[in-house]
Amino acid sequence: MEGLRVSQRQGHPDIERWRGGGGGGPAPRGAAVDATEAAQARRDRLDAAQSQMAADAVLLDATELTLAKVIEEIARLARERSELACTGDKRS
Repeated sequence: MEGLRVSQRQGHPDIERWRGGGGGGPAPRGAAVDATEAAQARRDRLDAAQSQMAADAVLLDATELTLAKVIEEIARLARERSELACTGDKRS
């Protein structure tokens, strides 16, 4: 890559870790990998509540539908909900 330089000298800890430690076996796990995985696990725990389906969500199985049919169904659901909202009906 242009503009990116990495130290290539033998014995550099990062290069040796990338090369597998020079011993032919798997590279030892570095602290940066552990920290990244811990941060990712924390983020996943915090995001879990946001990943759940909303109480009023509609699951649309589009496996056998064309794109046009999916769009048509979404539009139908939107119109239906809009009409319910205008009448004050609390059904979803």
